[in-house]
Amino acid sequence: MPVYEYECSACSHRFEEWQKINDKPVKVCPKCKAHKVERLISHTSFQLKGGGCTAICTPASDRPAPPM
Repeated sequence: MPVYEYECSACSHRFEEWQKINDKPVKVCPKCKAHKVERLISHTSFQLKGGGCTAICTPASDRPAPPM
């Protein structure tokens, strides 16, 4: 489940919520109860590293022949 970051424009309270992708965004600040909450765009920790995908993502016709 993704973690979404929110900020209340009334009291500047920042908080995070674990939500399913289909869940509706939070609309009420848990601190001041104002209806002025906006979802923030945050950095992700998802990274692709290495070349492990080459063997399974490249069609067999494009792969170099294995050494003999």
